[in-house]
Amino acid sequence: NLCRITISQTSMMITKDKPNSPANTPEKTVVLDKASLKLNAGEWYAVTAVVQGEEFTATLQDHAPLKGRHPGINVDKTEIEFLASGDSILFDDLKASTVEPK
Repeated sequence: NLCRITISQTSMMITKDKPNSPANTPEKTVVLDKASLKLNAGEWYAVTAVVQGEEFTATLQDHAPLKGRHPGINVDKTEIEFLASGDSILFDDLKASTVEPK
């Protein structure tokens, strides 16, 4: 059960994925929210992602946040993955934290 952010120069999408499921499974990829964008190549953009319970929010600098909810993401997370495609991707000032529920 992955919470995934996909960003291109023309769009951003947040999904809940089951990467090891067969491609024809309805739960393989569930789109939680998406938006059209116009990003400039070679520029830095800050991205913030928050997963709390069933809620997943991702914010791209200077754009409205994407928000979604799915019971399948309300599980303990054991890893963080960064996947990239295209010309290149750079990470700078990467921070991760956990907050225990009250």
